[in-house]
Amino acid sequence: MDTLRNVAREAMGTPQQVERILILASGPSAKVMDRTLIQHAQDRGVHVMCVNRALEWSPTADSFFTLDPDERVLPLLTHDHHAGVEYHVAVPEDYGRPNANVLYHRNVKLPPCVHFHLRVAGDGPRHCHYFLSQHRLEFHP
Repeated sequence: MDTLRNVAREAMGTPQQVERILILASGPSAKVMDRTLIQHAQDRGVHVMCVNRALEWSPTADSFFTLDPDERVLPLLTHDHHAGVEYHVAVPEDYGRPNANVLYHRNVKLPPCVHFHLRVAGDGPRHCHYFLSQHRLEFHP
């Protein structure tokens, strides 16, 4: 059986190189943002990445990313609001298994269009990992 790391490696292939990226997150500042600027940026070659629920309100997106695939975010993975969006999910090694440490990570089936990345826990506060990842398929919370 493939490990999550092997599945992620196959799914990623060769990453597309982009010069500029606009990362949109949901939060209080999103409510006052001029959303026409997002489309304006994408029209000029800026890669637009939506994090979590930003995909719901952004007029456009090239990719989606989450570290938290819970009941609030899972419906977005089948969201058809934006055609051509690449979906990326960083999860622990035990994600989707019946004995996963986190209850809502158990027995989850995600659409095949989702690119998986390994979420690596560390010894820091809230299990964060110190320093940047040395592997392109691993994410540190």
